[in-house]
Amino acid sequence: MFPTGLPSPSPPPPAQEPRPAASDVHNDSNVSLTASKKRKINSSEKEDIDSISSSPKAICNSSSTTSSSSSSQQQQHIQKKLRFEDPLDLIGLDVKMAEESCNPAESCSKARNVFLPGGVGHHANGLTKSAGSATFSNSKPGAAKKLVIKNFKEKPKLPENYTNETWQKLKEAVEAIQNSTSIRYNLEELYQAVENLCSHKISAKLYKQLRVVCEDHIKAQIDQFREYPFLCYKFIFCVLLSFLFVVSQAFGSTIVINPEKDKTMVQELLDFKDKVDYIIDVCFMKNEKFVNGMKEAFETFINKRPNKPAELIAKYVDSKLRAGNKEATDEELEKMLDKIMIIFRFIYGKDVFEAFYKKDLAKRLLVGKSASVDAEKSMLSKLKHECGAAFTSKLEGMFKDMELSKDIMVQFKQHMQCQNIPGNIELTVNILTMGYWPTYAPMEVHLPPEMVRLQEIFKTFYLGKHSGRKLQWQSTLGHCVLKAEFKEGKKELQVSLFQTLVLLMFNEGEEFSLEDIKLATGIEDGELRRTLQSLACGKARVLTKIPKSKDVEDGDKFSCNDDFKHKLFRIKINQIQMKETVEEQASTTERVFQDRQYQIDAAIVRIMKMRKTLSHNLLVSEVYNQLKFPVKPADLKKRIESLIDRDYMERDKDNPNQYNYVA
Repeated sequence: MFPTGLPSPSPPPPAQEPRPAASDVHNDSNVSLTASKKRKINSSEKEDIDSISSSPKAICNSSSTTSSSSSSQQQQHIQKKLRFEDPLDLIGLDVKMAEESCNPAESCSKARNVFLPGGVGHHANGLTKSAGSATFSNSKPGAAKKLVIKNFKEKPKLPENYTNETWQKLKEAVEAIQNSTSIRYNLEELYQAVENLCSHKISAKLYKQLRVVCEDHIKAQIDQFREYPFLCYKFIFCVLLSFLFVVSQAFGSTIVINPEKDKTMVQELLDFKDKVDYIIDVCFMKNEKFVNGMKEAFETFINKRPNKPAELIAKYVDSKLRAGNKEATDEELEKMLDKIMIIFRFIYGKDVFEAFYKKDLAKRLLVGKSASVDAEKSMLSKLKHECGAAFTSKLEGMFKDMELSKDIMVQFKQHMQCQNIPGNIELTVNILTMGYWPTYAPMEVHLPPEMVRLQEIFKTFYLGKHSGRKLQWQSTLGHCVLKAEFKEGKKELQVSLFQTLVLLMFNEGEEFSLEDIKLATGIEDGELRRTLQSLACGKARVLTKIPKSKDVEDGDKFSCNDDFKHKLFRIKINQIQMKETVEEQASTTERVFQDRQYQIDAAIVRIMKMRKTLSHNLLVSEVYNQLKFPVKPADLKKRIESLIDRDYMERDKDNPNQYNYVA
């Protein structure tokens, strides 16, 4: 059985209208065959016929007005002669009417008409049935008619080359699927073609051909990997590279994003970097793509939290370069700095690192807490090599100021000797260029007359050599060495300028209250409380506080501790440092943002001066290319508006999305 769309093996002949074999003379009865009235057959025959959906059914219906008994007898006789041969193998039917001898009177008085539904040469499911007799072979009156239905002598055949053509189409479709290309044939057409082949018992052959095509495709893929092993290696390589990138990014993000790990973030990043480097060195032989993938992963996750990693890296460097660090040798310190520079390369906000690093470097240089000058200069050279001379120009200026200050102090001592200026105080001054160093809030304090006199002498000496300059004393950064006498003996106390002012008061009296000390020294209240706390409540208690407690409260009284004892001759009493508050961190970050605004303005003006006229999108794109730190589009738009207000540029009158440079 074929589907409707299959071309028939032979073209069907044109359908002919069936006509009745004979008509009754008296027109008392008409013999007709209709499709709605079917011949009754036994149950077994009906099942055989119904099993074939497109089998034509012979319908015979006769009526007679002459005699009902003779009519029924003759109809039973025709039903007995009607039969189906081999119903299980039935594909087509050949219907023929055979004549039988009968009574002439019967045949003359009764005429029969036979009609086969569907017409002669009916085309069903792609097969053309043989044209059977639509009418009786002999319609002479007096002859009995016999209906005989037989199978086709030969089963219908497929067209020539139908199997090969169908297989070629099917093969091309399978290869298109294997190669991930489009199929140029209609899928419904392919389904019908396969069904036709299977109905002609070609399914086994078709299965073998499909299996061969699939096996050849798989074999070709395997042979390709065998012939070109690098293809297999390349696939595995890409999988491992992607895996390393995803794992590194996921694990690194957990370190950076979690605020609870701020204290250990940098150390954990260094340890994680060492592990990844070890894997790449040992397992992948330092392959360039793996190295680049690792760099991309670190750069991605370390900047998910803007500015904070840069700040923490600067503080981590400060802890390592400060005196008292746990690095045993200079070699280990150098290796640690190299590792930090690797992490430093990944951060975007390098100007944030510069701000915090400069603040910590100033403390180390001025207070003398630097572990090694060589290590400081080594770190400075690494930063210069990484970010350029402009990045480290201020940091280099800080070192130059310290070296120039030493030369100036040598000249000042010679000047003091030449002038024979009396005094038992040895003064050392560091001249700081305001543009290089962090900004410090000035604090006016009441100095002893001897110090004030020495300050005026130095000011006269310095301005005599450098005219047009202005000196501003920073009392918060000063420190002194005092010689003190206790019952145990003489000691030298290395203290800050504020601690010095407090201790010198006890040369004039035995006991002072908090209010008395504040009035005499002029030190700010919070700073004074921390100063007294370091002298009376710390490890080296050269003062005695009444009442005894860890904190300094209003009304507390202080006196000199004559019974002070210490195993060292020179004792360093550290000032209690106020922990960096959130406000100070915010102020440092705010200064960074202000500096960024100046850089953004300069970049915009440079671009517009060169281009003269530029659209908004192109201007933003070029600004991003020049800047080395991330900028939000809203902030960039504010800077453009600011430059327009200051007449550096203007909007085009015809196109508001375009800017013109104003000379």
